[in-house]
Amino acid sequence: DFPAAEQVGGLVPCEELDKTHLAKQRGIWLHGCLEQLIKGNDWEAWLQAQVNPQQVAALLTNTPNEMLQEQILLVRRATIGWKHQRGHLLDRYTPVSAEEEWSWQMSPFVAQTLRLDQVWRNKESGQLLIVDFKSLGRPDANWIDRLRNSDQTHLYIQALSERSGERIEGIQYEGIVIGKFEDGIQKSPIVRAYQNARTGATSAKWTSGSTMVSSKEW
Repeated sequence: DFPAAEQVGGLVPCEELDKTHLAKQRGIWLHGCLEQLIKGNDWEAWLQAQVNPQQVAALLTNTPNEMLQEQILLVRRATIGWKHQRGHLLDRYTPVSAEEEWSWQMSPFVAQTLRLDQVWRNKESGQLLIVDFKSLGRPDANWIDRLRNSDQTHLYIQALSERSGERIEGIQYEGIVIGKFEDGIQKSPIVRAYQNARTGATSAKWTSGSTMVSSKEW
């Protein structure tokens, strides 16, 4: 038995990964890429400019370079995926603003600072639509109901209605499934796949006897 205050020998504490900081930076990059894409700008050049040596050096304090590069690849592929699967929405809507911030006067004594991801206008009806991008670890059956009844949904619509003086079509949440970051691994079909040991075939879903492999070179 060891005394309660005595340190067990042979154990070397390791630095914890700053997952919160990395996830926040990934969110900034993903929102920025989608903004540039929807504006018709070169979003890949924008991302390349953001991932500069100074910023990378700051992020690498507690994050291995390979892990950081995988997150950048995740952002690129998620942006390309949204373009291919949801880019058709731009046939119906015209982008009006992105990341515009203003102070909403909720009462004579209370003001709320708001920043909407994007605001689009319906080409047919002329009504404004709020577009909000949210990244998800996995599909969630209750996600739609939670957002439909959330304070954000109702406050955003009311705030934009008061600011614009127009009737608002609603709010469109664009859920982008990017997988979970667990145990130092990004578990996502966007950057990893499962390979069947017997056939060598790969899939985004796990099957019995398969192992996780990187797909970053694909």
